[in-house]
Amino acid sequence: MKRIRLAIVDNDPEYTARLARFMSRAEGIEVVGTACDGVKALNLVRHTHPETLVTGLLLKRLDGISFLKNVVAMESRPVIITCSALNTDAVLRSASGMGVDYMMLKPVSLQKLLDRVREVTFFHREALRDADMATRVDSPLMTAPPRTAYEVLSEMRVRSKHSGYGYLVDALHRLERKPDLLRNVSKGLYLEIAQAAHTNPRNIEHSIRYAIRSAYGAQDDSQPCPSNRKFLEKALSLLLEKPESEET
Repeated sequence: MKRIRLAIVDNDPEYTARLARFMSRAEGIEVVGTACDGVKALNLVRHTHPETLVTGLLLKRLDGISFLKNVVAMESRPVIITCSALNTDAVLRSASGMGVDYMMLKPVSLQKLLDRVREVTFFHREALRDADMATRVDSPLMTAPPRTAYEVLSEMRVRSKHSGYGYLVDALHRLERKPDLLRNVSKGLYLEIAQAAHTNPRNIEHSIRYAIRSAYGAQDDSQPCPSNRKFLEKALSLLLEKPESEET
């Protein structure tokens, strides 16, 4: 799997250097540059074209929100993860409304930030791959499009803000190709996803579990939360279900 080209922006030079050293030593990460003010950060993104950007919101010369507005307006913008001590409703609404992919509140461990960089970038790649495949489909005989993994998860009330959402999307894609993976979820399905996301199967299991529990906790009918495997079985059956217009 290709390395994640990462840019790091923060107004604290010491923190920025420490984070860059940590990320540079991590497998699958290439730090393409760092910046400690908004103007330099904007030039950094424009010239290095990172796949993923980790940025604070308190920046000099060009404030964090203005910096983000410029970044999201780019034709090919990076995945954006904000990591800041600013947590006012106004700031969070502004960042979220501009399309920030993930927001983290300082202080946060470097390992946790690394995990989120991998997870969010991995999910973004999966979304781009699906979009690309969709544009290549040319089937004039198809009277109704099949369901997508995203539609199934939305129907099952899984929220995209959870890291487990991306893993569930990937799990459904793999199960659609290889349903036998359901026979050994822990050592088969989770292992495959973990290897692709540069993490471990236990993290995959826990992230998916949290996403499922959150989905069932949001339901009004208070249905008991199923196991990960039962949830995946149900989601897969919905994914493979033929559209009504194709049924005879």
